[in-house]
Amino acid sequence: MTRLGAWVFHRARMRVALSRHDGNLSARRAHPAAVLLAAVAEGAPGYAAQCMAGQSVRHVVRPVIGTKGA
Repeated sequence: MTRLGAWVFHRARMRVALSRHDGNLSARRAHPAAVLLAAVAEGAPGYAAQCMAGQSVRHVVRPVIGTKGA
């Protein structure tokens, strides 16, 4: 479902065919949640991180949310 969401977004927002194609490829090669959380742990050790990691239409992107002092 994530690929479908990325396709719909890039089809609606990008004018150039190359941009549409590259956007879909970027969604396919996006990092898994575990990799993103490991990067936060290494780069910002004082933060507790959460990641929206579901494969659904609502989660086209994987935002990482950090809270300091947790």
